Parts: sequence; structure tokens; C-alpha cells
Amino acid sequence: MDVYLIYHKGCPDGCCAAFMARKFLQQNGVLSIKLVPESHNDMYALPEGVEGKVALLVDFVYNLEVMEKLLAAAHSVFILDHHQTAIDLLDTRIAKVDHVITTEMAASRIAFEVFFPQVSVPKYVLYLDDFDNGNDKFLEALALKYYMSAQHDLTPDFFTEIDSKPELLGEWLKIGMEEVKKTEAKAKLFYTDGDAYEFSDGKKYTVLVILNDLGIVNYFRDIYTEDVDIIMALRNEPRARRVRVSARTRKDIDLLKLNIWHNLVLKGHKKAAGGFINEEVRDLRMFVKTKLFPNKIKKPR
Repeated sequence: MDVYLIYHKGCPDGCCAAFMARKFLQQNGVLSIKLVPESHNDMYALPEGVEGKVALLVDFVYNLEVMEKLLAAAHSVFILDHHQTAIDLLDTRIAKVDHVITTEMAASRIAFEVFFPQVSVPKYVLYLDDFDNGNDKFLEALALKYYMSAQHDLTPDFFTEIDSKPELLGEWLKIGMEEVKKTEAKAKLFYTDGDAYEFSDGKKYTVLVILNDLGIVNYFRDIYTEDVDIIMALRNEPRARRVRVSARTRKDIDLLKLNIWHNLVLKGHKKAAGGFINEEVRDLRMFVKTKLFPNKIKKPR
């Protein structure tokens, strides 16, 4: 049996879920496993050679068009995911697919409990679940998040060592706290704007805008609570003639339903989502001030 293991590229949760899935498959005699890292973007394509193969998607689903092609081409399709957009897609728009999808757990924990139901969930998986779903139950999850955020070119192989040596977690957490301090110092160097704005749907939110560094959006989400409704990071991508957007909230706000900009569709989670503004922008700061959020209401406390 040939398996195409399709996962969320560079994401700790997606990579860990793929690691768990691959480990299970290998333990059960599946040797032909093709890893397919995919990003959440607007340029999806059917994986080459997937025809007649088993497709296992973890922490990721394609858009409707490519999902329909995948269902027609692959021998069978299975999905383990926790994004609200995946729930919406499967519940209302495509044929029934074998899947485990819930917003109650991150994909890595879903994968572990599906594939290894008789084994206690490792602490690092619990912490991954905590920070990826924004539950904020464990202080250790914050350190782990920043440790993993500092890793470049993260792949499923990254979790091989911690799986066999769980005692490494303590070392990871120490390094993670050092990364928190580094990120705090870095964050102070970037332009932020904490004004309150009226969105295009007439609703008013206090928005903290971060320019050109998506990597610190989670830091600001961690430290701002009462005074800020939405943390939004924007990075200009002039070659693609678009602006990449990453949004976070700790409030009872569904980011997926926000009407922020006329061609911006946020995907992912209700409280952690991303998307693209398909505009050619020369001055990002001016774009935010005069076009994206022209209706400034007041300065937050």
C-alpha cells in the first residue's frame, strides 16, 4: 500500500501529527510513505502521482476544487484535522470522507489518540495541543511554542528524538524561555499600532497592527488581553503583489467571519487565522492607515 501523507508544512502541530501517523503506518508494515508538506495558501494543486494511492491528510485540507480532484483520483482519503474551515468544507460542500475532525484538540493530539489509543499522551503533545488551540492551560506550553518557533525548516523528523527521549522536554522548555525573552526584545523594535478601528461591516474592534514580521504575532497575543480585541500581523509580498495576513484573538470573536477587507478571506481557526490581501501595496503602513482601516475610532487605554 502506497500512502501520501499530506501535512501542514512547517507547523509544529502539523509536523507532529505527520510524525505520529508515519510512526503508526511503519509499525503496521507500510513502507511506502510519501511526505507531502502543504501550506495554507491560495495556490493549491493535486499532489503529483497520488492517483490510485491512499491519501492521509493531517492538520490540513485543500480547498473545495482540489479536494474534489483528490477524492476522484486517490484510492481512498482520510483526514485528521481541527481547523474550522475543514469542518465547514466537509460538513457542507464535499462528499462524505473518512475523518476525525474536532476543534477540541489540536491535530497532533488527535493523531496520537487515534493511532495510539492505549498509550498515555506525552507531555509535549499535551503542550502542543494547548498552545495550538489557544487553551492557555499550561505555562510550559508557552515555552514550548517559542522553542519550536525558533526551529527552521521544521519537518516530521524533528519529533523523532523527543519521541524516544522524553527527558529532552525539560531542555527544550529552558531554551524556549530564552526565546521568549529574545522575542520580547525584538517585538519592541517593530512598529505597532493599537488604535481602535471600524471594520467594513460597521463593527468596531481594538486592533494591534504589526508590520512585516508574522513571527511575533503570537507573542503579542500572549501579552495583550483586556485592551486589544485582535492582533493582526501583515507582511508585504511585492513579488506576489499581495499582503500576507495573520490574525489572533483571545476574545470571543470569530475571526473567520470578520469582514476586514473586501478580498481578504481568513482561514484556519476562529481565534487564529490567516489569509491574503490581493493588492499591490508599496507603503504598507500607509495602506493600513488610509485604506485597510480608514475609520479610526479612539486610542485604547
